[in-house]
Amino acid sequence: MKFEWDPAKGRSNVRKHRVSFEEAAECFADPLAIDYVAKDDRGRMVLVGLSLRHRLIVTVYVEKHGDIIRIINARLSTRAERRRGDAMKKPSAKLPSAASLRELPELDVGRYRARRNPYAARISREGIELVHEGPSPRSLAEIPELDVGKLVARPNPYASRAAEAVARLQYGRGRPTKAREVGPTTTRSIRLPDAIWQALDDEARRHATTVHALLRQAIATFLSARLDPHTD
Repeated sequence: MKFEWDPAKGRSNVRKHRVSFEEAAECFADPLAIDYVAKDDRGRMVLVGLSLRHRLIVTVYVEKHGDIIRIINARLSTRAERRRGDAMKKPSAKLPSAASLRELPELDVGRYRARRNPYAARISREGIELVHEGPSPRSLAEIPELDVGKLVARPNPYASRAAEAVARLQYGRGRPTKAREVGPTTTRSIRLPDAIWQALDDEARRHATTVHALLRQAIATFLSARLDPHTD
């Protein structure tokens, strides 16, 4: 199932409400989520469901043509909004801030028709696909659309050099020896569901290595296959 949102709005939502739209999309897979449809039929709907981080999220969204869910806003739920028929899972104790509630007030259930989550079964079959909009006019003004008629195409000249660097990455514990250093490295962060982190921890213990080394090995294996000119 496809989800989309305004990327700038998504970044703003994290700052204001401490909830990413990626996490909000996860809640649509919760079979115990409650979906609220406005009685005035303005098109906007609200889903209250658990994310993979076990946080009960209130998500405002609309259904677009082509079965696409467009997320508008999302925040943590209040105590009153947590009083739903879900005894199987206990949500995080964190509550929305006063500033968050000023922008997204507590849900007035009297203005909505409640229904069971109509999306969970479909997501269990199809998964979640994030669909983002194209570049903004400001972005295109700075970097115009590619005019292929004015350019000369060539095969990627960097693939072989990148493949060599990948082959020299160290997978085990400790720092590489001086002869195997590949130059400066950059630290990046990655967010994964708790279940995946637990599986990585278990796998690292089985191989007597670290999660960090295991991730480096997985990335190197993936890139080696993608950069191999003999691989389709």
